[in-house]
Amino acid sequence: MAEGEIWTPEQMTAFLDSVADQRLAGCFALALLGLRREEVGGLRWSDLDLDAGELRIRQARVDVNGHNVVDDPKKARSVRDLPIPPRELAMVKAMRTSHLRERMAVGRPLAEGRSHSRSDRRVTAPGPRLHAVVHRAAQGG
Repeated sequence: MAEGEIWTPEQMTAFLDSVADQRLAGCFALALLGLRREEVGGLRWSDLDLDAGELRIRQARVDVNGHNVVDDPKKARSVRDLPIPPRELAMVKAMRTSHLRERMAVGRPLAEGRSHSRSDRRVTAPGPRLHAVVHRAAQGG
Protein backbone atom coordinates (compact mmCIF):
# COMPACT_ATOMS: atom_id res chain seq x y z
CA MET A 1 0.00 0.00 0.00
CA ALA A 2 1.20 3.47 -0.80
CA GLU A 3 2.12 5.87 1.97
CA GLY A 4 -0.89 7.82 3.22
CA GLU A 5 -3.44 5.10 2.48
CA ILE A 6 -3.54 3.81 6.05
CA TRP A 7 -5.39 5.77 8.70
CA THR A 8 -3.77 6.62 11.98
CA PRO A 9 -5.69 5.95 15.22
CA GLU A 10 -6.45 9.68 15.33
CA GLN A 11 -7.94 9.57 11.82
CA MET A 12 -10.03 6.54 12.78
CA THR A 13 -11.35 8.42 15.82
CA ALA A 14 -12.11 11.48 13.69
CA PHE A 15 -13.96 9.30 11.18
CA LEU A 16 -16.04 7.62 13.90
CA ASP A 17 -16.84 11.04 15.33
CA SER A 18 -17.95 12.23 11.88
CA VAL A 19 -20.29 9.26 11.30
CA ALA A 20 -21.62 8.95 14.86
CA ASP A 21 -25.04 10.25 13.78
CA GLN A 22 -25.23 8.08 10.65
CA ARG A 23 -27.71 5.23 10.55
CA LEU A 24 -24.93 2.65 10.16
CA ALA A 25 -22.36 4.13 12.52
CA GLY A 26 -22.15 0.83 14.41
CA CYS A 27 -21.25 -1.02 11.20
CA PHE A 28 -18.47 1.47 10.45
CA ALA A 29 -17.17 1.06 13.99
CA LEU A 30 -17.07 -2.74 13.60
CA ALA A 31 -15.27 -2.45 10.26
CA LEU A 32 -12.56 -0.32 11.88
CA LEU A 33 -11.99 -3.14 14.37
CA GLY A 34 -10.71 -5.27 11.52
CA LEU A 35 -13.81 -7.15 10.42
CA ARG A 36 -14.09 -7.70 6.69
CA ARG A 37 -16.85 -5.83 4.88
CA GLU A 38 -18.65 -9.09 4.11
CA GLU A 39 -18.42 -10.13 7.77
CA VAL A 40 -20.07 -6.89 8.90
CA GLY A 41 -22.64 -7.38 6.14
CA GLY A 42 -23.36 -10.90 7.34
CA LEU A 43 -24.00 -9.95 10.96
CA ARG A 44 -27.47 -10.53 12.32
CA TRP A 45 -28.73 -9.05 15.56
CA SER A 46 -28.69 -12.61 16.90
CA ASP A 47 -24.90 -12.64 16.31
CA LEU A 48 -24.46 -9.72 18.72
CA ASP A 49 -24.63 -10.04 22.49
CA LEU A 50 -24.97 -6.40 23.46
CA ASP A 51 -25.12 -7.19 27.17
CA ALA A 52 -21.86 -9.15 27.16
CA GLY A 53 -20.25 -6.91 24.51
CA GLU A 54 -19.46 -9.77 22.12
CA LEU A 55 -20.11 -10.67 18.51
CA ARG A 56 -20.05 -13.93 16.61
CA ILE A 57 -18.89 -14.16 13.00
CA ARG A 58 -20.81 -17.05 11.45
CA GLN A 59 -21.60 -15.91 7.92
CA ALA A 60 -20.63 -13.42 5.25
CA ARG A 61 -22.87 -11.44 2.92
CA VAL A 62 -21.77 -10.01 -0.40
CA ASP A 63 -23.47 -8.36 -3.33
CA VAL A 64 -23.07 -10.39 -6.51
CA ASN A 65 -24.48 -8.62 -9.57
CA GLY A 66 -27.11 -6.85 -7.46
CA HIS A 67 -28.11 -9.93 -5.46
CA ASN A 68 -27.30 -10.63 -1.83
CA VAL A 69 -25.38 -13.84 -1.33
CA VAL A 70 -24.97 -15.18 2.20
CA ASP A 71 -22.30 -17.83 2.64
CA ASP A 72 -19.72 -19.08 5.09
CA PRO A 73 -16.94 -16.61 5.94
CA LYS A 74 -13.97 -16.30 3.60
CA LYS A 75 -11.76 -18.62 5.66
CA ALA A 76 -12.54 -21.29 8.27
CA ARG A 77 -10.57 -19.36 10.89
CA SER A 78 -12.83 -16.37 10.21
CA VAL A 79 -15.58 -18.09 12.22
CA ARG A 80 -14.90 -16.56 15.60
CA ASP A 81 -16.21 -14.79 18.68
CA LEU A 82 -14.85 -11.33 19.44
CA PRO A 83 -15.23 -8.77 22.21
CA ILE A 84 -16.64 -5.38 21.24
CA PRO A 85 -14.70 -2.49 22.83
CA PRO A 86 -16.76 0.05 24.82
CA ARG A 87 -16.89 2.88 22.24
CA GLU A 88 -17.82 0.57 19.39
CA LEU A 89 -20.35 -1.23 21.61
CA ALA A 90 -22.03 2.09 22.41
CA MET A 91 -22.27 2.85 18.68
CA VAL A 92 -23.77 -0.56 17.92
CA LYS A 93 -26.27 -0.18 20.78
CA ALA A 94 -27.29 3.25 19.45
CA MET A 95 -27.76 1.73 16.00
CA ARG A 96 -29.93 -1.03 17.48
CA THR A 97 -32.10 1.51 19.30
CA SER A 98 -32.50 3.48 16.06
CA HIS A 99 -33.48 0.34 14.14
CA LEU A 100 -36.05 -0.60 16.77
CA ARG A 101 -37.57 2.90 16.50
CA GLU A 102 -37.73 2.50 12.71
CA ARG A 103 -39.53 -0.83 13.10
CA MET A 104 -42.12 0.75 15.36
CA ALA A 105 -42.56 3.75 13.04
CA VAL A 106 -43.35 1.62 9.99
CA GLY A 107 -45.46 -0.86 11.93
CA ARG A 108 -43.57 -3.90 10.67
CA PRO A 109 -40.13 -5.35 11.22
CA LEU A 110 -37.19 -4.74 8.96
CA ALA A 111 -35.57 -7.79 7.39
CA GLU A 112 -35.65 -10.35 10.22
CA GLY A 113 -32.46 -10.54 12.16
CA ARG A 114 -30.37 -8.38 9.86
CA SER A 115 -28.44 -5.53 11.45
CA HIS A 116 -28.87 -3.31 8.38
CA SER A 117 -30.94 -3.14 5.20
CA ARG A 118 -30.06 -3.24 1.53
CA SER A 119 -31.43 0.26 1.01
CA ASP A 120 -28.81 1.85 3.26
CA ARG A 121 -26.82 4.53 1.46
CA ARG A 122 -23.07 4.59 1.19
CA VAL A 123 -21.14 7.09 3.25
CA THR A 124 -18.24 8.66 1.42
CA ALA A 125 -15.24 9.69 3.46
CA PRO A 126 -12.12 11.47 2.28
CA GLY A 127 -8.82 9.70 2.63
CA PRO A 128 -7.84 6.05 2.30
CA ARG A 129 -10.22 3.31 1.32
CA LEU A 130 -11.97 1.53 4.17
CA HIS A 131 -10.32 -1.72 3.04
CA ALA A 132 -6.87 -0.25 3.80
CA VAL A 133 -8.04 0.94 7.19
CA VAL A 134 -9.37 -2.51 8.05
CA HIS A 135 -6.01 -4.07 7.15
CA ARG A 136 -4.28 -1.59 9.45
CA ALA A 137 -6.64 -2.45 12.31
CA ALA A 138 -6.21 -6.18 11.75
CA GLN A 139 -2.43 -5.75 11.95
CA GLY A 140 -2.78 -4.11 15.36
CA GLY A 141 -1.86 -0.64 14.26
